[in-house]
This record gives sequence, structure tokens and C-alpha cells, in this order.
Amino acid sequence: MPANCLSCGTPVSRSKPAVRCFLCVNEAHLNCLGIPSDVLRTSGRGGGMKWVCDGCCTGDKEVPRNNHNNNIDIKLDKIMSDLTAITSQQAKFMDSLNFYGNKIDDFELKMAIFEDINSKLHKHDAELNTLVDENTDIRRELIILQQQLKSKNLDVIGIPERKNENILTIVEKIASKLGIPNVGNFIEGCYRIHYMPKVNLGTRPIVIDFKNKSYRDEFLRAYRGDKQKIKTSDIGFDGVEETIYVNEKESPYYRKLFKSTRQFCRDNNYKYCWVQDGRLLVRRTDSSRIFRIFEAELNKLPKE
Repeated sequence: MPANCLSCGTPVSRSKPAVRCFLCVNEAHLNCLGIPSDVLRTSGRGGGMKWVCDGCCTGDKEVPRNNHNNNIDIKLDKIMSDLTAITSQQAKFMDSLNFYGNKIDDFELKMAIFEDINSKLHKHDAELNTLVDENTDIRRELIILQQQLKSKNLDVIGIPERKNENILTIVEKIASKLGIPNVGNFIEGCYRIHYMPKVNLGTRPIVIDFKNKSYRDEFLRAYRGDKQKIKTSDIGFDGVEETIYVNEKESPYYRKLFKSTRQFCRDNNYKYCWVQDGRLLVRRTDSSRIFRIFEAELNKLPKE
């Protein structure tokens, strides 16, 4: 569609040539502008003269711009909009960066606290292990001390209980059978224990308390050296034929451990299990190594 002349408002045509504003899309007849028609051949892209309408000369904003400039403005607006968006995103990114930076600082602080606590825990663990070892040593020493306190005592097992029995007379008969005269001169006292052990012995054992350990050992050697074990009938218990056993007096710990050790020996073909001078000992054969047993060592013994 032909444009209208900016001056007279009539259409531009070949018969009425016009010139277009260099800055906008407006056109005006050459006649209306008083410009000779031969000037048209030297104007435009190749010519040296460029015409600008009054609206563009005066800076009137209502005058439309040409398409080229309008595209530039649109692109500039788009660039500015993008820059604004980028700036906003950058601001948000910086906020997020600062947030996570603070989180990292907080995490590093907590890690430092954790490492300090962990270091203290390792120290406490080491101290606890030391205390456990010391406690084990003290417990073992206490067990040995308890057994040593009984180093002058012997248990006599298997003698039936009778009403109004005389324990000293029974002990003297056993000593006489073993070839030990005047045993009453070597003992502090003798009595039946006041409680029944958890091990079912049938009757309460008799305890012989010697004046010193050497007297006790002499009595025990005589008993162990006797090939024919003493029977209850040998000391006046008519109609009762039970073997009398004489053993070192055991603390509650050793009594319990002795029971479990004997069971272990039976299950694993250990030939010997005995108590000597407060020590619990085992031996698999006549020529094998002798082991001293504490509770922990029992699990370390070679098994069948």
C-alpha cells in the first residue's frame, strides 16, 4: 500500500515521486518539498544527500521510527531485561552462596567439636581399658588371697552326719588310719560347715583348721600316699561303705571353677585335675604340660 505524503497527505506515486526520511518511514513529495526531481537520482544509499523530516529534526516522540531503529530498541530493551534478570539471579546466587558458606562454616565448627569429643572418647577408652586390666589384676590377686587364707584348711568329704557327733574324734580316727598320732596337737579346730554347698555332696563337709600350713601339708601327703582310700567303715561307721575324700579347702570361686574344670577335663580327655597350694591345675597325660587354671584360661586350653 503506497504511503501518503507527509506534507499534502496525498498518495506517493511514480508520477508524484517522493523522498523517504532517513530516520523514519515518513515520505514527502519532491514538489511539496521544492526539491527538483533530478535530485532524486543522487539521493538514497549511493547519494550524498539524506533527507530528514521535520518531526525527526525537532525530536518529536510521536513520529514513528523506522523498522531498523525500532528493532535495535527492542533488542536493547531485551538485553536490558536479560541483564536485569541476570543481576537478580546473581543476587539470589550470592545469597545462596552466602547461606551455604555459613552452613559450611557451621559444619566445620561442628566437625571440630566432634573431633575434639572423639579424641576425648579415645582417651577415655584407653583409660577404661587400663582400668579394666587393673581391675582384672586386682580381682585375680583377691582370688589368690582368698585361697591363701584357706591354706591351713582341709575339707573332709563323705562322712555321714550323726546326731551329737564328735567331730574331733572323727578327725583323730582318720589321722590314726593315716599313721598320724596326736593330731589334736596340730589343729586349731574342726567343724562341719554351716551351709550346704551347691555341689550335692550328700552330707556337709568337715573342715580341719591346722595351726600352720606345714601340718596341713603333712596330713594331706599322708592321705594321698595311702594307696587304699579310707572308707567310712574304717573309722567306725558300721553298715556304711563310702569313700572318704580329703581335699584342700577351696574358696567359693575355686569351688565353682573346679567343678567346671573337671567337666572340661572329662569332655576333652584330660587325665588330671587337682588343687595344689591354692592353684587349680590340669594335665592331659603323664608327660604333657601342666596348666594353671583361672576362669579366662579355661577357654584357652587345647580341646579334643
